[in-house]
Amino acid sequence: MCVKRYNINLKVNFNSVESICKFISIYQVLGLPKDMQLSRKELVYYSNIVYLWNKKLSLSDEDLLHNLPKIDGISKSNRGIYIYKSKLLKKNWLVKGKSGFDIPNILKNNRSDTELILTIKNETI
Repeated sequence: MCVKRYNINLKVNFNSVESICKFISIYQVLGLPKDMQLSRKELVYYSNIVYLWNKKLSLSDEDLLHNLPKIDGISKSNRGIYIYKSKLLKKNWLVKGKSGFDIPNILKNNRSDTELILTIKNETI
């Protein structure tokens, strides 16, 4: 029996919506419960929210209305922003605190880059 190891390195740049989206996608695949997993639209919306949060912008409905880019399939009206924010709160991707909304620490731009390293062991006979 031979065990092969594969390493996947992903550096996350929290100043890039695409990088944030990839990181969250991989994080979800690693075993999040179904009720916490994000749909494609929710993932794109949330990645933009994380990007804005890391740019020190408020996540109030009014600020999101002005700062979010156009996202296919999501209305940029207050109603669309409210609906998706509500979905993220229910799935625990956003937390409402006394001073506004917050995101998990792993998604905060505390460092210039975060590196995710996965080691996959593949057993063959």
